[in-house]
Amino acid sequence: SSPNAPVFLREPNSSTLVTSNLRRAIETGSIAFQNRIAKSSEQMRLLSSLQEMSRNVDASALAEAGKIPDLTVVLANIDSKAFDPVKVYDATGNNGNKPLKSNGLIRMKEFCDWSLHKQADNVIVVAGGHSLWFRNFFRAYLPERTDYIGKNKKIVNCGVVSFDLVEDESGCVMIDPNSLNELYGGYSGVQAKKGA
Repeated sequence: SSPNAPVFLREPNSSTLVTSNLRRAIETGSIAFQNRIAKSSEQMRLLSSLQEMSRNVDASALAEAGKIPDLTVVLANIDSKAFDPVKVYDATGNNGNKPLKSNGLIRMKEFCDWSLHKQADNVIVVAGGHSLWFRNFFRAYLPERTDYIGKNKKIVNCGVVSFDLVEDESGCVMIDPNSLNELYGGYSGVQAKKGA
């Protein structure tokens, strides 16, 4: 991890690590946070609410509810001593593959509810997932009049964007548009900002 990365990304237990329940997202998070996890006993939580919105075959969960998918390939390429799957991954939030009656908005609402009300470890949540999911999240939770590139362009692979998710007294949830910060990579088809 880069010494220039924000504390909530690099320091153990400074944030709650979560990822989609799809193997490709779990593998990316495992690679990105392998040094951090090796220094601590923190877990990465698998959340079905972050599962990709597409009906394509690569958007289907391979592990059943409460289980961890086969991670043999990624574990062979990182310091696997620090990555005993049973100790590193918390699969209690993995409900298996998304049901046919589900949709992306339902899962985004579940993620917001979990982030704001149910997770107690940290105020900061670092969520690994899918660019289409995040583009739709920006569309759903940024104020309608907010002109933001993330509503129309997808985050690049391994891109990092931070923001504050807030809830008002009436229970309305939104992204504070003034909190948006491209930390790494930027968006597809757009030149990354210097320093990002």
